[in-house]
Amino acid sequence: MDLRPYDSQCDGAALWKCKAALERELGALGGDAKATTYEGKLTDAYRGRYLDWVAWCIERDEGCVIVAAHDGRDGTGDDEGDGGSWRATRSSCPRRWR
Repeated sequence: MDLRPYDSQCDGAALWKCKAALERELGALGGDAKATTYEGKLTDAYRGRYLDWVAWCIERDEGCVIVAAHDGRDGTGDDEGDGGSWRATRSSCPRRWR
């Protein structure tokens, strides 16, 4: 597994896929109403705000998001490029995103 800094040009879609999966899992913990609420917030606007926040954090600390790429090629870990085995970790960021 290769570890490398997040690159917004090639990793944004995979990071959003991980974030959306997290939101859906959190929603599923609270039943149908909570799942519907969490699913409903996964809009293009929310995606843009989230990725803007990640970019803001990286401008201040370029190592705050690390990609663990399983195959060492493009960070996706699969031939489809859909982020199937891509993972990211985040250290603390000084600004809270909304």
